[in-house]
Amino acid sequence: MPPGSSRPAAAGKRMGTRTGPASASLGAKQRKRNDSERNETMRNAQLTLGAGYDTTARRPGICRGWVVRSVLISLLTWLAGPTPAAAQTDNAPKIEVAAGPSLLRNGATAPSFSLYGGWQAEVSGNFNKHIGLTADFSGEYRSISGARISQYHYLFGPQFAVRRNRATGFAHALVGADTLRAAGNSTSGFALGVGGGLDVNVGRRIAIRIVQADYLPTRVSNLWFRDFRLGMGIVFKFGGS
Repeated sequence: MPPGSSRPAAAGKRMGTRTGPASASLGAKQRKRNDSERNETMRNAQLTLGAGYDTTARRPGICRGWVVRSVLISLLTWLAGPTPAAAQTDNAPKIEVAAGPSLLRNGATAPSFSLYGGWQAEVSGNFNKHIGLTADFSGEYRSISGARISQYHYLFGPQFAVRRNRATGFAHALVGADTLRAAGNSTSGFALGVGGGLDVNVGRRIAIRIVQADYLPTRVSNLWFRDFRLGMGIVFKFGGS
């Protein structure tokens, strides 16, 4: 064998001796890195799951949203629930009288002096359980710089109702007049009323008007004003079975 023929083998041994432990060391480091990344991934997953449960507690808005939706769904289910056969006949009160407080946003003095407090009353005559005629009256008052201002509405028109054993929802379209009084002067004009509300029965002859909301465009002194009225009250029912 030539004298230099053993050098490659020796070199190979020397390289193998040097590269073998290095490869093993690199493999061990890679496995350690993989284990570390896997453990980190597991920790992140656990933290993510934990944060998912904690997030609901830290964000009360989400809880409130679910509560509000649940209450609304329960209320609608209760109102739309099955009714006794007697409640599903065509009988309805012949006359309904409602009265209570009201709050008016007056378009003539908005926005500085827009809210007026007062009263509201309605008398409705029903042809059947769905259709009737309504007379709507209201008066709202406010003092501005020592001057008393009052506004009255007199409205009449058809009313449509959806009656259930527990509650009655209604909508109406009204037409009539509006009177505005201030500093000893008075002016009247044309008025419309579009709105509706909800009555919850507490007895066969009495209901609580939870809300009534009306849009009241009025024309006074050749000018149109947009009034909004919000009211509630007690409803008394007469006639019918």
